[in-house]
Amino acid sequence: MLLIEPYHPPSQSHLTDTIASIPTQPEQHHSASIFSSSLWFIAWIKSLPSLPECLLFICEGQTVGIAFLGQTAVHPLLPFYQKWWLNQTGDPRDDQVWIEHNNIYCPPALHNDCVNALVTYFSRQSAVIQLYVSMTSEPTHWTTCARQNQLAISTLSIPAYKTRLQPEYRDTEALIATLSKNSRGQLRRSIKKLTTKYGEIAIHEAKTAEERADFFQQLASNHIQKWAQTEEGSGFTNPVFVAHHQSIIDQNPENVSILRVTAGPRLLGYTYNLIWQNTVYFYCSGISEDPLDKHIKPGYVTHLFAMAYYAQRGLTCYDFLGGESQYKKSLASQRYDFYQLSVYNKNWSTRLLLMLKRLKDAW
Repeated sequence: MLLIEPYHPPSQSHLTDTIASIPTQPEQHHSASIFSSSLWFIAWIKSLPSLPECLLFICEGQTVGIAFLGQTAVHPLLPFYQKWWLNQTGDPRDDQVWIEHNNIYCPPALHNDCVNALVTYFSRQSAVIQLYVSMTSEPTHWTTCARQNQLAISTLSIPAYKTRLQPEYRDTEALIATLSKNSRGQLRRSIKKLTTKYGEIAIHEAKTAEERADFFQQLASNHIQKWAQTEEGSGFTNPVFVAHHQSIIDQNPENVSILRVTAGPRLLGYTYNLIWQNTVYFYCSGISEDPLDKHIKPGYVTHLFAMAYYAQRGLTCYDFLGGESQYKKSLASQRYDFYQLSVYNKNWSTRLLLMLKRLKDAW
């Protein structure tokens, strides 16, 4: 039987030592994705200005899992009631690292037990109205546990895309042949124009600490140029975001792959990728914003050659992660879904919160 204990970490080092002590070795066989690994969580903890509250999952006296809980007021009109955020802080700046495949940090064999323990524990907290689980790809047991505890749960699906890499995809033409007629035409036209005007398309992976630092900085500059003035903004203007990824790059370079794609001397773009269990997680890119021929799609070409490169390395999945984008739909071979889950406690304040939400939606 699992027990839950609240844990208020006295220091950053105490918390990272606690994460490292959880028996999940060899970890790459236990964490379903890099986003539910100690690598991700330790880098995140080190980047935060303050430490989150935590819950420890205890089995026979041993800590076997941990959940990080951001705590915020559930609504401005209900300041005394809390919303819990699983593995997030609730502060948009601190959460801009944007965890995907969100999950409790524990061995997979104990995942369902940990979810059940957390939902049951939450149901007993009179001052906590909402438990929010962002971007999970495993919603079924959360939903089951909520219903077993007679709790309301809402779900919102977010599309995500990936491609299963085959050995023959090392040849870009073999990969192009799997795409739609329109995508095949766009890519072949782009490649022909690029090679004719600038030279052969080449891909280079940063291999040294110096190259990784340089590529990361160049990617950041391009990303800021494209996104800084948009509503979403660029994470590269956020010190927490930069510190998080810099920690991953410095401490776990074997799980990081930063690519530069060029046509002759002309830069097409950089991609920042995370590697886990033969999967490439495409995290972000810095595509050149210098004007090219209107028929050239530098982003599409960059991803095409990145997929061919990783197929040649023997990796088996190129995961574009979440978000509705045309380039993902055009280049991916498979759609899947993430889910935003909100579990609601059963009390009068929850009914008031849901009424306020309905009024806001109606307004």
